[in-house]
Amino acid sequence: MRAVTTTTAAAAIGLRKKALDNLLGRLDLPEAASGRQGVERRIPVTLLPELLLTAELTDQLDMPIRSAFALARRLVAGEVALGPFLNVRAETAALGLEIDRQLEVAIETVVRRPRGRPRASAEE
Repeated sequence: MRAVTTTTAAAAIGLRKKALDNLLGRLDLPEAASGRQGVERRIPVTLLPELLLTAELTDQLDMPIRSAFALARRLVAGEVALGPFLNVRAETAALGLEIDRQLEVAIETVVRRPRGRPRASAEE
């Protein structure tokens, strides 16, 4: 399964890294569990459409994050009937294409920060 770092995922779905970290922390997803301190979590690429829809639902409809994520999961699977007169669907094909496009850009532009102490220069 392909996975990306939190920084790359945030860039791909148009969120700040801290906002994505907060969203993931509230959802407590086993597939995007946090690792050790100082090690960025790995987020499966297949989770990105659900996270993007969750962010949009919380922003546009002022939904609680857990409810928005549950609805986003259902929307990725197909149209959702919320009542006899209300059906909701997401443009999943366009969503997938946009995430793929943004992911390509993010992978090329996001640079991982080196961990630990900087190396001593060879000139010393």
